Amino acid sequence: MMSLQPLKEFQDKYDNWDTDTIINEIRDAYVARLLGYNLINKSKHGFDAKKSNEEKFLEIKNCSYGSSSFSGTWNDTTIEKAKAFQTNKVETAVGIWRGATDLLCAVYGSHIDLGNYLEEKVHHFKAGKTVRSTQSISVSKMLKDFNFNIKIGTGQNKSDIKRLLISKNNVFKEYFDND
Repeated sequence: MMSLQPLKEFQDKYDNWDTDTIINEIRDAYVARLLGYNLINKSKHGFDAKKSNEEKFLEIKNCSYGSSSFSGTWNDTTIEKAKAFQTNKVETAVGIWRGATDLLCAVYGSHIDLGNYLEEKVHHFKAGKTVRSTQSISVSKMLKDFNFNIKIGTGQNKSDIKRLLISKNNVFKEYFDND
């Protein structure tokens, strides 16, 4: 358990005892910084990050390189939150991680159709009532249908990341060929 001692010390310093939450907060902060967002939301509600110099927000999802499909999962989506994704004030990012600390890249962007898709799923979930809904959206859909971009993680080699991503899904070949 000595290998977890630095994490425990970090938790002590910030009085945060929920290990899953603190790891997610650290990962979210890393993705946010990579994309130029410098204000991190530590509360359970609202978007994950904001740019300090403009009204631009970021919702961050994370997935594992080892998963069978790359996707972001929107938990407890409401009509109001879905409508926020229909504006250019809210971007979404899906960080693709290899292991606990190795951010390969982030797929990110904003598109009105992402918000429309989320709203449609909420309506479908409970026939138009304001309810919470959960849905996953694949990174391939984000790239193809919503014209999202890819930002390579700090310290990563673009050609290595390209090779890794294409080995998982050919949609990345199309993306990098057009890059």
